[in-house]
Amino acid sequence: MEVEAPLGEPVTVTDTAHIATVIESLEDDVYTLSLRVDGEATHFPVMPGVVERESRRVRLRALDAQSLDIDRLQGASVALHAEGVAETLRFGESEVIEVTRDGDRVAMLCRLPQSLQTRSKRRNARFTLVKGMNARVSMTLLPGQPAVQGRLCDLSACGCRVEFPLNQSAPCLPGNEIPALEILFPNGSALSLRGEIRHVTPAGRSHRVAMGVAFGELSAEQAERLVHAVNETEQELGYRTREAGQMAWPSPLYRSDRGVRSSALKRQSRQPQSSPMVKVLKDVARQLHLTLLKLQQRRPLPTAMLNLCADRMLELHGQHRQNFLYALHCLGDEPAWVQHSIGVAGRLADLLAVDEAMHGMVRDAVVGALLHDMGKAMLLGRSLPSLVGEMSETQKLELRGHVDVLNTRLREVGWRGRPATQLVIDTINERLDGSGYPRGLTAESMSPLSRVAAVVDVIDAMTRSRGDRPPQTAVEAYRCLYGAPGCFDKSWVTRYIQRHGFYPIGSLVRFSRGFLAWTMQLDESGQPSQVRVVMNIAGKYSALDDIVSKIDFHELGKPDGLVRPEAYGLTPF
Repeated sequence: MEVEAPLGEPVTVTDTAHIATVIESLEDDVYTLSLRVDGEATHFPVMPGVVERESRRVRLRALDAQSLDIDRLQGASVALHAEGVAETLRFGESEVIEVTRDGDRVAMLCRLPQSLQTRSKRRNARFTLVKGMNARVSMTLLPGQPAVQGRLCDLSACGCRVEFPLNQSAPCLPGNEIPALEILFPNGSALSLRGEIRHVTPAGRSHRVAMGVAFGELSAEQAERLVHAVNETEQELGYRTREAGQMAWPSPLYRSDRGVRSSALKRQSRQPQSSPMVKVLKDVARQLHLTLLKLQQRRPLPTAMLNLCADRMLELHGQHRQNFLYALHCLGDEPAWVQHSIGVAGRLADLLAVDEAMHGMVRDAVVGALLHDMGKAMLLGRSLPSLVGEMSETQKLELRGHVDVLNTRLREVGWRGRPATQLVIDTINERLDGSGYPRGLTAESMSPLSRVAAVVDVIDAMTRSRGDRPPQTAVEAYRCLYGAPGCFDKSWVTRYIQRHGFYPIGSLVRFSRGFLAWTMQLDESGQPSQVRVVMNIAGKYSALDDIVSKIDFHELGKPDGLVRPEAYGLTPF
């Protein structure tokens, strides 16, 4: 059945046989599909399955659906939305009959929609780039901050979709302005525009995120150049897919220097591989970014996934404690708040593991540590564009509100943490003398878990760089805590030092013969037993990369104290 209508006007179809045929055709990679549940604005990517014509039912599979509650979904109304190059398809609501979960995917058996609305959008056609069309995007999201680099996924005269690292998505809120967006084409030409963020979604199971952008007001020259870029993109697609016939020709816009590209690929291929433990911790970091994304969009939290993150960290700790502690230092490509949160969670688990009275709350405490700094990332904006640079007094005061910001949002999405989880979130920044925040608790109100969490948190924070000071060595941090007995529980400070020693794993040690090395393992007396030698400052800063066991330490000399790695530009990964 063919239906004609004026350009851009919606057309409604109620023929269920035709609707079934349309759904079956969606299996092709022509449409971007999403599912809306109970009329909410939140959309989930979806894949269509078998259409059962006789019973008028259809099977759908929602992807990245960690937050979908299958109990709530049973009997709910869902609506399928399909976005194509030349048209938009909106199916009527249908009832969910059966639902099952497989990890972060949800399979549904639904009644066939009774209506379909189509809208032509040929004038605003969106062209999806294919493999080999390597257009890049550079975006300034917050004033004074480095531009975020991404990949152009599709382009139209109205907007585009950009894919970029998930760990840079914290400031990306729908409705936020992008003051500077530059599309860089393979031939070297660039198109500078302004935009507004429309939506942000995870890019499958990768460590990347896809963001939809609507272009702002354009000058006559910008509009002309944008239309040219869209037309050239359509031409290149026709050439690559052969949909334009044998006479199609490539677009100069997408021609590039192969030599430059191949050398870049060679440089990428020489990147070191992460250890299995580091890969697991990177997955934990990914889940933290996804959790932040859900909170910012006011979507329910995937509690099961947060618990799984804690379980995986505890499993790594049980497999090999010292390798796990070293892996905590190998997340240097993550934002500071993520490195800190995972570092605190790992060391808190390590310290609680030797306290029998707290065994039952270790997992919940780890979840709390993973979440405790997320409110800081939620505060990022024009008044607080960075969490790592030097801050004004007003910005520091604003940042102290991060606990309340996080708790408010957790309540809004209906999340209730277990007691130990909430206790860590609420009290990890409190101090025994009442100088902490958010409530200024004193010693009488702080539980043993609050006290140990505060010690772990401040030691980790002090050994990382901050806008107003460089990182301190572990020994310097120990002295500071011992020098403030009114702020911190001295018994927990002592236990921490006994557990980690004066050459803690992940610290940079100077040896008497001029070698600098990262501590990887300690012996029973707390002395380094395995190190990764990275530099010889006695040999004019010669770079090295050798793992040395204690039996060969005579070549290095004796440990001669800790040094600050930033003085030599060194990182432990």
